[in-house]
Amino acid sequence: MASKETIAKAVTLVTENWADREMNYAITLRLYSKVLSDLPDEAVAAAVMQRIGGDNPFPPRVGEIRQLAIDIASGADEVMSGQEAWGALLRWMRRYSGATSKPQLPPLVAKAASAIGGIRYIGMSENTPADRARFIEAYDIFVRRERAKIGMLPEVREARRALAGQRAAMLGDGRRDDHEQMLAEERAAAFDTGDGDD
Repeated sequence: MASKETIAKAVTLVTENWADREMNYAITLRLYSKVLSDLPDEAVAAAVMQRIGGDNPFPPRVGEIRQLAIDIASGADEVMSGQEAWGALLRWMRRYSGATSKPQLPPLVAKAASAIGGIRYIGMSENTPADRARFIEAYDIFVRRERAKIGMLPEVREARRALAGQRAAMLGDGRRDDHEQMLAEERAAAFDTGDGDD
């Protein structure tokens, strides 16, 4: 994880590059330390260099450096687009249809396929354009969720864990049948005449 030395060097580079801006070194160092300390040294250093090497005349916000570092560390530029994932799924289906030994699909591709009905459904479907659109939408959602998990600050992750019980109580267990049961009870109550003939 990012060392104090790496973060201090990053802040020094930022303050030197934007010397015409008034930045409090101590405050900036404290903020960068808090927000970047859970990321790898190499990613933080590369993110600062990437931002300094750009042509933006304004100093970077720490969140911008964090996002660049996460992109660098996670290989965001190597993640398949939704269209590429759909193509990979179709190639996999053609190549391994009926085979007893199949290599695994990339996890997010498999998850997106499952979300729209599964590989068997996709193979039998007669509405490929709609399936493609639904698959790409699901895949893109799963990619965004994974990126959000990777970029989540440790404090936020801990707060989410701590609040999980309260969220469950507020939302129920999230099952559809719970909601339908509640609606059925409300309808029954609305039509209850009170005569006891159920």
